[in-house]
Formats: sequence, structure tokens, C-alpha cells
Amino acid sequence: MSLRKTPKTPVPITSSREILVVGLNPAFQSTLHLDNFRPGHVNRAARKCNSIGGKGQNFAIACSQYGETDKITVLQMTGGMTGSYIVSYLDELSIEHITIPISKTTRTCTTVLDKKTGSMTELIEPAGRIEIKERQILEETIKKIVPNSKRLEGIALCGTLPPGLSGSTYSLIAQLKPDDCVVLLDAYQNIECLNTRKVNILKINSEESRKLVGAHEDMDLVDVAKTILQQYQLRILAITDGPSTAYLFEQGAQTKMHTYDIPSLESVIQDYDFSNSPLSSSITSSLPEATGEAFQSRVGSHQNLASMGDSQDLLLNPLGAGDTCSAIFLLEYLDTKNASLAYQHGLAAASASCLMIDNTSHFDKRIKELIFDQITMETSIL
Repeated sequence: MSLRKTPKTPVPITSSREILVVGLNPAFQSTLHLDNFRPGHVNRAARKCNSIGGKGQNFAIACSQYGETDKITVLQMTGGMTGSYIVSYLDELSIEHITIPISKTTRTCTTVLDKKTGSMTELIEPAGRIEIKERQILEETIKKIVPNSKRLEGIALCGTLPPGLSGSTYSLIAQLKPDDCVVLLDAYQNIECLNTRKVNILKINSEESRKLVGAHEDMDLVDVAKTILQQYQLRILAITDGPSTAYLFEQGAQTKMHTYDIPSLESVIQDYDFSNSPLSSSITSSLPEATGEAFQSRVGSHQNLASMGDSQDLLLNPLGAGDTCSAIFLLEYLDTKNASLAYQHGLAAASASCLMIDNTSHFDKRIKELIFDQITMETSIL
């Protein structure tokens, strides 16, 4: 595979969108479907599907699924054939992006879905090192776009950073943001930007929150949140925990804690008529075609939920669900400034996305609304 040469001049910079999505560690995503995954043995997949990954790219896809493509610009760095797939996919979805070419090939990550157990295993390739000149071009790009984008209302700092970049990249963005621009951080590493006091929202999952404060895995999430809120000056802290209770903390004159009980997907799909209205999801021609046989699929993007029996038949893919939550949360928050309600929308979209087993961050809006209506929120004062 031939590698792109490092560019000598910055890429053209144009953006008039409301949200800048910073996704500096993208991935080409492969999903393998296995009837029975056995670690330590030769495993033959029944089906392989291709999509794109990376937290920022998943964030952008979720925005597109929500009908808000025209509000976002993705800032990314890609290289090689896998990088070309990512660029083509975003182009097909009409997602505006500022892409800085790099010499290293964009990583490939692989999801293994086990039909027998319903479990997901994620294999993450290491990213190639960003060269000094490439980092300089990125920083020049940031300095041009962040302070000069007149319509910029929100910035999403998404995920880990590849080798060659450090937390100073996120800090630079936070320091340059317009005063009334909302910054959401979805990361727990390279988080020096929190010390700038320019980050408004920290959204992480339960495992990440405990790692952030060096807590043991059994530490109560409310205590973890109190530690984070004491350590960093945050307006909003959101912590997800898969299908378990989610938390949102809002700091003001008082600290409000919102808890969210999320309905099981098994109970939700029982209330939906799939026979006349199957789930919808976009199909792309930009990526290599899927191979093998789908597990009772409809349009190659999800399982046939109309024929589901008991819960053990329901195969879920939670990859990208957290990114979906961040996307819809920020979109709704910028629109309403109601954090607790916006987060409920994000949680509902994240849960719905788990049903789309071939494509990350895709979801059916009708299912999302069903879940939203069944989420129970309670509010208390800490």
C-alpha cells in the first residue's frame, strides 16, 4: 500500500458550521460475526462488514443520523487506503470535514460479535505516530479555524490522541474557543484541557471515570463524580454505565444530580411493529462490500427484530453507543440549554444504536423516541 507524503502546506480551511467535531484518531472499522467465538482457537467468521470508526467520526455519523449533517465540521487526520475510505464515507454522507493528510496509514479496528453469547470483543490497532510537521500543520489549522469561525457554538473533543500528539492539542483548542462556545470533552486521557477551565461538559463512561481519579472498580459512581467535580471546574459531568443507571451532575448555586434508568431493549422492541416498518439505516457505497451471510438481517445493517423470541436471541453491538450519546446530547443541549433533557435524548439514541449490529453510531429515530419515553429520570441535590 502506498503512503501519502506529508503535506508541506496546510489544507484549505473553510467552515461555517455550528459544531466542530475534533476526531484526531479515526479508524477503519471491521465487524466480524461469529456463531461461537472461542479465544485461543481458529475462528471462522460467518460475515464481515465494514464501516468507519473513531470517536469523532462516530459522533459525526450520529449527528447525520439525527438529521443535523449541516451543523457539523469534522477535523481529522488520515492516511493510506483506510484513510481514503474514511474521507469518501464522510463525503457520501455530505459531512463537511477538514482533513489533514498524514504519512502513516490510518489504523484498522476489529469488532467481534459472538452470536452464541451475545458478547462483543473489540480489537484496537495502535495508531501511527504523527510527524512533527503534521502536528505543526494541525496546530496552524486549529489557530485559523477555532477563533475565526463566526457561527461556532460547540466543540466536541473526542477520544484518545495518536502518538505524536499530546494533551496540549486539546488545551490549545479550549483556549482559543469563543467565550460563548460550549466545549464537550469525551475522553479521560490527555485531559490537560480541563485545567484551562474552558471545558463546559465532561462526558465519560463509568470505567473511564474511575480511571480518571485512580479509583478501584467498585467505587460508587456518585463518590467518583464528587471527586471529579472537586478536582475540575466543570459545569456539567455526565457518566454512562452501559445499560445500567446513568448520571448527570450540574454545578451551580447547588449541585444537582440526575439519575436515569434505561429500559431494556428487549422490552422496547416488544412494543414496536417491525413487520410493517423495519428499522432504517443508511447504506454506503464508499466502503468495501460486506461478505458472508448476515444473521437474519434486514438491508444488511441490523437483525430481524420482528422474529425475535426470548432475550438471548437479541444480538447487540454497543460499539459507538457512547459517541452517539455525546453527539445527540450536545446537539440537544445547544438547541435547548436543558442539560438533563438533552442527556436523556443522548442516552436514548445510544441505546437504539446498539440494535444496528453492522454500523457504529447508526440508529432508528423511531426506536430512539420509544426509548426516550421509557427512560425514568430522578433529580436530587448533592
